This record gives sequence, structure tokens and C-alpha cells, in this order.
Amino acid sequence: MRFVTNMHLTLGFILLVAIVITFIVEWQSQIDTDHRQEKEMSALSMNEIPKEAEEQLDLLASEHGDYRNAVEWFKQQGSTHVQLLIRSFNSKEAVYLQQVHIIETLGEIDADTAVPFLGEVLRSGELTWEAAQALGKIGDEQAEDELIKGLNSNRGELVKESAKALGYVNSNKSFTALKAEINNSDAAVRFHVIQSIILQDKADLLDILNSRLDIEDDADVRKLIEDSLKHIGALKVKGD
Repeated sequence: MRFVTNMHLTLGFILLVAIVITFIVEWQSQIDTDHRQEKEMSALSMNEIPKEAEEQLDLLASEHGDYRNAVEWFKQQGSTHVQLLIRSFNSKEAVYLQQVHIIETLGEIDADTAVPFLGEVLRSGELTWEAAQALGKIGDEQAEDELIKGLNSNRGELVKESAKALGYVNSNKSFTALKAEINNSDAAVRFHVIQSIILQDKADLLDILNSRLDIEDDADVRKLIEDSLKHIGALKVKGD
């Protein structure tokens, strides 16, 4: 009986040791992972980046066509350098032109992980057009939501640029959001809202355009609607 009891105690002790060892291994693994991530973050903060990436970042500050070569290079790398681009944008050393080209690059490489950052830039009032264009090119649901937020704001420039960019996003949600702004009091906003509605080319496009044409008093917006209706052979002639 004593032998059986001792055996049970021994097995229990072995099981406890195994549990402790497993916990220590997992804990150490997590520490190693955290340490590796900290080193990566530290390396970026200390500008310890691949030489070629650093050279391409410098090219993004160029006024000449060379910057397009850098955009293409980052595009070929996919999402590899998204965080590097964002950190470079926020760097004290970043010049305005480089920031413009970084935003363009994030749109070109379809960097969905950059959407929250681009949304912040869009709402900041700086580089509104560039951020809106980048979000429109990415065009996923998260990017679309950021643009609809901009469209629903009370800041004219933000509304206008968001409306323009939503022309890239062909979805029922963006189409509904655009229709809601077709009677906006700002003619410049209406122009770009209607332009994007035309680009989306939904089934009820003719009804929308003709309804707005009946009450439109801005010459440029009227011309946009009339030219579009002529293009599709559906312009109503007064008296018909």
C-alpha cells in the first residue's frame, strides 16, 4: 500500500514538473518574440534599414521622374516596407515632397495595412487629395469607410476629395453615400459627386442625372450632366 502511495506521489510530482517546464518554455518563447520585435522596432528607429530601401526613400524626395522609380521599387516589394514608409513620413527629417510621394506609394502598392494611417492623414487637413487618392486606389472596405467618413464631414475640401476618390470604389455602399450628397449646397462638391456617380454607372444612373439636371443651376455641373447624357444618348430635349 505504501509502495502504491509513493508511486502516486512520484507520478504527481513528475506531472507537476512537466507543467512547470512547459510554462517556462512558453514564457521564454514569448520573451524571445517580444525581444525580437523590440529589436526590429529599435533598428527602424535607429535608421538601421536595408541600404537599398534607404536609397529608395531618398529618391522619394526627388522633384524629378526618379521618384517614380522608387515608387515602382516599393510596389514590387509589396507590403514589406509599409511601416518603414509610415515612420519615414512621420520623421522630423521628412520633407514635404517626400511625404507626398510616400502617400502616393502606399496607394500604388495597395497597402491595406496603411489604411488607418491614411485615414488620419485624410482627416488632418494636410495632403487631403493625396490621401484620398491613395485610399481610393486601395479600395477595400476599410478604405471605403474612411472615404465615406470624409464625404459625410462638414469640411468642404475633405468632402470634395473624398467624393472624387469614391469614383474608384465601385460598390453599392459608396454609390448610396454619393447619392446622399448629390444635392450638396457646394457646386464643387456636387460636380465631383456626380462625376463619381457617373463612373460607377449603376442601373438608375439616368434617373439620377435627369432628376438633378431639372434643378441644377450651376453651369459647370449642368454641362457635366448634359455631356454625360449625350455620351450615352439619353439627353432629354425640352418640349419632348
